[in-house]
Amino acid sequence: MEPILSVEGLTKRFNQDKSSVLAVDNISFQLFSGDCLGIVGESSCGKSTTVNLITRLKDVDSGKIILNGIDITSAKGKSLHSVYQKMQMVFQFPQDSFNPHQKLNDAIIEPLINNGMSKREAKKQLPYLLDLVGLDLSLINNKYSYELSGGQCQRVAIARAIAIKPKILICDEATSALDVISQKQIVDLLKKLQKQFNLSIILITHDLSLVRQICNRVIVMYRGKIVEENSTNEILQNPQQEYTKLLIQSTV
Repeated sequence: MEPILSVEGLTKRFNQDKSSVLAVDNISFQLFSGDCLGIVGESSCGKSTTVNLITRLKDVDSGKIILNGIDITSAKGKSLHSVYQKMQMVFQFPQDSFNPHQKLNDAIIEPLINNGMSKREAKKQLPYLLDLVGLDLSLINNKYSYELSGGQCQRVAIARAIAIKPKILICDEATSALDVISQKQIVDLLKKLQKQFNLSIILITHDLSLVRQICNRVIVMYRGKIVEENSTNEILQNPQQEYTKLLIQSTV
């Protein structure tokens, strides 16, 4: 089986004062159709930088990103637009991911309009998209992001992300800003959508209990490097690296 996403030797440095920091250090991994891949590690280990490189929110210093067999490492303009048709992202703070002056109705259908659908047809998709994430149109109708709870707003963010039927959904600490009940609801929702649409998911998190619930594979990062990669069960039950063992112990 060919991977839907292949990352090869990805590297990124950031200048800091008079020195530079190697945020992502020559990492390689693959994502297959229907996978849920967890990328775990402590803060500043390179997790979020990795997905920012994959989604081309930041430029790559060296390495390759292959999406559906196409090299997107230097994608710009129309090429970058085609990347976002296949890959969407859900961020940590749901309210902050929306324009506070844009009604949520318009925010959800904006990707559809940007991809050529008329506004009239896009509006017809709203009830369906909201139903997918367990919300009713009456709840969000003519409202702004700050008028919803964190959990509700994250559901809206997921509805917007899946509107154009991407192949890959990247969740960057998508539950960490939510209360425990909302966290479980979002995890259950992601599992349902993954099964329904055969979504491939990359889950960026420091929460190993979350990884246990949804991921079938795990990458452990430390200081910009991948120090261990295996099935979720093997990582949690039989970790090989000392850092992985410490990470697991710290969450028990």
